[in-house]
Amino acid sequence: MRPGINEDSNVLQFTQGGRLRVNMGNIYYGQQKYTMAIKMYHMALDQTPNSYKETRYRILRNIGNAFMWLGQYQVGNLDS
Repeated sequence: MRPGINEDSNVLQFTQGGRLRVNMGNIYYGQQKYTMAIKMYHMALDQTPNSYKETRYRILRNIGNAFMWLGQYQVGNLDS
């Protein structure tokens, strides 16, 4: 399962550093290195302005998915 971030022009209009962190997170996610993916996604989230709600949502969804793969269901469940 691939993470939900893609290169749509309207989705990733934030800092180059944020985009780099998302891409690195996607690579780690694909390698099943979920802890490192979470770290990169959190760094990207810190560099993404609050006004980019859809992008922030997708990053948070990726973080939740990575926690689920790690078996940390309470942390990955953003609704609780």
